[in-house]
Amino acid sequence: MGILSALWFCAIQQYLDCDCVSFVINDLAIVFQGLVQGNYRASGFSIYMSVGGFLSMILPVLVLLLLSGRLDARYRLPTAITLVIGCMALLFNGTRGAWLAVPIAAFICAAFLIRDRKKLLVGTAIGALIFAGIFAASPALSSRFATISDTKMQSNSERFLLWTSASHMFADHPVLGIGFAGFKAAYQGQYILPEAKEPDLEHAHSNVMHMLAECGIIGLAALLFFWWTCLSYGFRMWGATHRIAALLIPAILLGLILQGLTEYNMGNSAVMKLHWLLMGLCLQWQRLDEGSRMLP
Repeated sequence: MGILSALWFCAIQQYLDCDCVSFVINDLAIVFQGLVQGNYRASGFSIYMSVGGFLSMILPVLVLLLLSGRLDARYRLPTAITLVIGCMALLFNGTRGAWLAVPIAAFICAAFLIRDRKKLLVGTAIGALIFAGIFAASPALSSRFATISDTKMQSNSERFLLWTSASHMFADHPVLGIGFAGFKAAYQGQYILPEAKEPDLEHAHSNVMHMLAECGIIGLAALLFFWWTCLSYGFRMWGATHRIAALLIPAILLGLILQGLTEYNMGNSAVMKLHWLLMGLCLQWQRLDEGSRMLP
């Protein structure tokens, strides 16, 4: 078991190194597009909403790994650099849901990690001041942030209209919904509201509302139960073992859930592939830790 664990860690470390390098390269491209080209919806070599989904899961993980002190010394500086570049990419990407998801997910999980509440609050305040200063110094970023609560902005108003249409679908089909993958046809063919200005939208821009429309109360209940199971498992295992892999599970899922309040990221194959990869790695890390502790 020990040999297999060592081989697995070597193989997965090589894979993760390549994976991290690819994300750093894309984040650097985003930073370049933002700083040099003045693009505040930058996406690098990807799609800007996909990038928002990636960063919503990756950045809380990096924060927790650094705060935990469990990283090997040789990985601490590269991880810190990756985090800084990722935060810059988050700003220039301009996905507002990710702007909210990253700090909230990181704070919730850090509250379980850091027992000294004073340190937690001081660290949170310092981080908030840094980002507040950045937003204050950049009119483009501050104006983008201000639109979060602007109900008259088209992207916001269209979301409200989508959610209203989704609620109408649910009202007509409350138990099982209109059917999986049926939102596009139902919305464009029957449920689109007259005041909607974007008639070609294909999803509800919300995981919860999309699931409610397509799968009804049974589907939404199943999804919420699954989320609750994963979150409770991660927090419970962290409390019992204090293995950082356990705490990363809710961090990853919270990033997905919070960004998914205003975006149907569960319908984004790239985001979900990364999500399941990260969740699987954490579960396997947990399993190997348990196996190694059982060895004499």
